[in-house]
Amino acid sequence: MEYKEISVAIIAVFGVFFTARVALKNNNKNLLIKTVTDERAVWRKELRDTCAEFVKLIYEQMNNSSVSNKPRINELKVHLKLRVNPSSDNKHHLDKAIISLSQELVDMLEKEAIKNDIQVKLVELEGKVQELLKQEWDKSKGEALTGELAK
Repeated sequence: MEYKEISVAIIAVFGVFFTARVALKNNNKNLLIKTVTDERAVWRKELRDTCAEFVKLIYEQMNNSSVSNKPRINELKVHLKLRVNPSSDNKHHLDKAIISLSQELVDMLEKEAIKNDIQVKLVELEGKVQELLKQEWDKSKGEALTGELAK
């Protein structure tokens, strides 16, 4: 009898240990997914807000030369650049386009380019940022649904 009871106790202890280990692993994984998903949401909001202010100030500068938004526009260009991936691989083509377009727009303002040319570039920038935000939203949504971080 004692041997049977000891065997059952040992099996129960291993069962509890295994269950606790699996639960801890799942909790850590869920915490990581939540943290990454939350940080991506903050990143998307900051990128959206920065781009919106950048575009607004360029339009304001274009339409009222007595206003000097150029220092703030340059600051926002840097914020845009720091929020995207500078990698040169094809996976980050939207990031590269955003960096390039924001610099082009600052250069065009300095050279007092034709308003229509600037507006075309602004629309292009808005489109690239929109595509990047959608791509990142889809990635976060997928991670939340599957419980797996995107590679």
